[in-house]
Amino acid sequence: MQLSILLAEQIGAMAIMLLFGFFMIKFHLLKSEDSKILSSLLIYAVVPCSLINSFQIDCTPDKLSGLLISIVSGLFLNLLLIGGAELLKKPLKLTPIEMTSVAYPNSGNLVIPLVAAVLGSEWVFYTSGYLIVQSVLLWTHAQSVLSGSKNFSIKKLLTNINILAILAGIVLFLTGFRFPGVIQSAFDGMASMMAPLSMIVIGMLLGQMDLKHAFAKKRIYFICFLRLIAFPLAATLLFAIPHLSSIHTDSYEIFFISLLGASSSSAAMVTQLSQIYGGDAQYASTINVASVIGCVFTIPIMAFIYQSVI
Repeated sequence: MQLSILLAEQIGAMAIMLLFGFFMIKFHLLKSEDSKILSSLLIYAVVPCSLINSFQIDCTPDKLSGLLISIVSGLFLNLLLIGGAELLKKPLKLTPIEMTSVAYPNSGNLVIPLVAAVLGSEWVFYTSGYLIVQSVLLWTHAQSVLSGSKNFSIKKLLTNINILAILAGIVLFLTGFRFPGVIQSAFDGMASMMAPLSMIVIGMLLGQMDLKHAFAKKRIYFICFLRLIAFPLAATLLFAIPHLSSIHTDSYEIFFISLLGASSSSAAMVTQLSQIYGGDAQYASTINVASVIGCVFTIPIMAFIYQSVI
């Protein structure tokens, strides 16, 4: 119960941060195109610094095994989400955008600041397992679904800034290299910008949308139900397997972090890939925004259920 309360409080604080971005657009203090600049700052500086910073810990057998568990749990969850979307594709007549919106959560920009705020910055280390797996699948499976082609870009996968940051962090982790004090302070400062900047960007995106028109489609709410409730519940049941939480000293927190990844809003990358391949990017963006608003309420509920069954 305590964990879900802390999570609800932190999400509430992040929702207030979101309002800053929303009203800056509505009051014309910022232009809608300014969100692209902040997004670039977030993607290419703040997120990588946060990921690398999380690896500035001692490389112990316990931490190394925990990282491997986070990767394996991330793999199982992603396969569960993708497999579920594939099974529902025909009976529910899911379009490629709907299918990928359901299967791929926004496990980076939303989950990393939540983990840092609720569990502590040292636990961001375990978000890398889910991110590694999802990044590979986004640039292979998701790209294939949205483009209608089986070809995928290895180059984009290998040059993905999140993947490069994680690989750099792993090298630092394994070699035991520690940043000098002044560099560490800089990385700490950049990492602390994650939650405010992420929410301000989302608020700016909300501010530039015709919300009444965007949320008129009833189908959006059904897709959000699958993304935010049905699939996360299935993930929670997976973690409820007897004795699974006792395989590692940190397994309870590791699985909780993976669940946060699986419970978050639809991936913003779905909108970006839809733009690239000529899909309905506006529909994808509307699903993304609706799921961001929805997860403010559903993530604490999923956390409560997780604490009740694990």
